[in-house]
Amino acid sequence: MNLKYTFDELSLEKNKLILSSRKKRQKAILFSELDEIYISANKFPSLLELLPFLFLIIIATLCLLYLHLELMLFLPPLLIITFIVKMNDYKSYELKIRLKNGIFFKKKVPLKLKHETLDIINDVRKQIYNYRIDTCKQ
Repeated sequence: MNLKYTFDELSLEKNKLILSSRKKRQKAILFSELDEIYISANKFPSLLELLPFLFLIIIATLCLLYLHLELMLFLPPLLIITFIVKMNDYKSYELKIRLKNGIFFKKKVPLKLKHETLDIINDVRKQIYNYRIDTCKQ
């Protein structure tokens, strides 16, 4: 059973994480249920982020039909090089939380908030470490 859910906000409490979503109610996850928390980089964008490039390709093909031969030889390689450079530079990040029962929680993270998200992950890991030490002492 590998279920995937998305969330919008992550907050920390003493022995649990609180995941909030606009569509669903809040979900509380105890540290004992948490298996892994990490951030992953996606190199290739989703289909919605590719739409501007597809639009440019359509415009280029229409221009090829109505432009002179000299421009037809110059325009397609220029668009292809631009597309390759843009795709090579693209990165998106995703915060992933995996529970011990196989359920995944995901949140897309903008490039500007990557470092803030890494700080949150480190705080969560510290809290989990302290929680496990406290439970071992008892």
